[in-house]
Amino acid sequence: HKEVSFFTFCTLDSMPSYINHETKNKREESRSHHRKVAVGKNAVEVIVRVRPSRSNKGASSSRCVELHYDDLLRKVSSPQNGFDMTTSQSPSIENSDCTIQFGGKDGASFKFNHVLDESSKQLQIYRDHISPLVHICVGGRNASIVAYGQTGSGKTHTIMGKSGDNMLHALEESTDEVLHSTIDSDSSGILPRALLDLFCELKKLKQQSINETRQASLYSFEYEIRVQFLELYGEEIRDLICSDMQRTRLTIRDGKEGEEPEVIGACRRKVNSAKEALSLLKEGTIRRVTGPTEMNANSSRSHAIFTVLLKQTKTPIGNEMSENNAVIETTKSKFHFVDLAGSERQKRSMTKGKRMQEGISINQGLLVLGNVISALGDAKKRGKAFVPYRDSKLTRMLKGSLGGDHKTTMIACISPSMPDMEESISTLRYATRARNIQNKDILKVETKSTILVDLKSNVIALAKEVLRMKDKYYAQTEGPYEISFLQYLASGGIPIPQERMPPPSLDSYVGVSSSTLSYAGNSTKSFPDGDS
Repeated sequence: HKEVSFFTFCTLDSMPSYINHETKNKREESRSHHRKVAVGKNAVEVIVRVRPSRSNKGASSSRCVELHYDDLLRKVSSPQNGFDMTTSQSPSIENSDCTIQFGGKDGASFKFNHVLDESSKQLQIYRDHISPLVHICVGGRNASIVAYGQTGSGKTHTIMGKSGDNMLHALEESTDEVLHSTIDSDSSGILPRALLDLFCELKKLKQQSINETRQASLYSFEYEIRVQFLELYGEEIRDLICSDMQRTRLTIRDGKEGEEPEVIGACRRKVNSAKEALSLLKEGTIRRVTGPTEMNANSSRSHAIFTVLLKQTKTPIGNEMSENNAVIETTKSKFHFVDLAGSERQKRSMTKGKRMQEGISINQGLLVLGNVISALGDAKKRGKAFVPYRDSKLTRMLKGSLGGDHKTTMIACISPSMPDMEESISTLRYATRARNIQNKDILKVETKSTILVDLKSNVIALAKEVLRMKDKYYAQTEGPYEISFLQYLASGGIPIPQERMPPPSLDSYVGVSSSTLSYAGNSTKSFPDGDS
């Protein structure tokens, strides 16, 4: 006969049968529904945006780009008021194949499905390409937007909006109505629009669940949004929304297989409205490192990643749902907005000292990014070639966006000016490779039994069993747990004694042998069959 402790029936294998089978079934059901994953593949979407020629380079002879939309030929022209992509009224042909021709008929050419000329508006880009990503994020899948191009090509303008926008400077005084009207203006970037749209969609889902609950008991819907704003300056990761008192050294830790790396120590601020999120965006934008160069008066000297972390929870409610059978469905998703620092040449940017070192670091990171894109975008080597994610912190942070489980859209920003032709061609070469990258299309939904309720029911059942055996065989015996405490557990109370109760010592008991249990210091009593 096997010797067992008096309390070993608390373990799963030695529980009474009516507890053991029920608990096993619950745990097996919980494991089988813990994570539902729908797997597919999606290619990185590439959008090419041509910025206007700058006012000091607006001569017709300096332009080098021609756009061929099917049978239509339109030369890129420049608005009269400089770098404002919103004032030109000429029509834009969208969602049709377009060939981008550099330097005339014999020059380099590229063909893309989505090409926006200089007359394109911020609202058009958001409505046609970014708004669907917001719905994807609300649906439980990860999404990313990556702006890529040389310095001064319009990346920050596309992501953040026009420099000095009223939305960033008058946030504290703005009401919700003023905030909506300000962001709806065509100078706002895709990031403020996405934040506003995200909260609107979640509020609709919340109100929808409330209305359905009034008509028929279905489920309660809750959501939580946190934001994270990081910049990569050189090879140093900086937190742009963390206070100086909380600032710590940030490191990257690789996740488990199938999970993207995580930045350890980064601040994730909870926000309850679009206004709070935009305030943090403003705070981080002010802290971001910028500096003047000959090519850009307000050049970004670091890569910036603004991340929205969304958690949605659905809990069934209703009289027919008992507490023990309640099921919680949790969906987690994230949305990256990546504003990469622009590549630059020292001969043209005329940088010296610190600015020159910043340019070198930027180009080094972009070089590794290009190597990653090349390794992932080569169809012949896909799945076989080594992908050098770990060669740069930038590529480690973007692992989910490139080759991971994000639905990614890359906005390749180019300039039509002749002096920028070489950099523009290089940008489109990267974009051509990037659209061959195949990301995993994964929907992660965690559906599990309420763990606390499950454990609580086990504690109640076990406490009742201890009381039953104690009352039947050991009425005069004192054990490590008082009767009042066991009764408290059996009644469903939360076990929080005033003084922490030590666990029962195995030395207090003698093992069971031949259906006999000997309690230390007391006479031996026999159990009937079935109670041992």
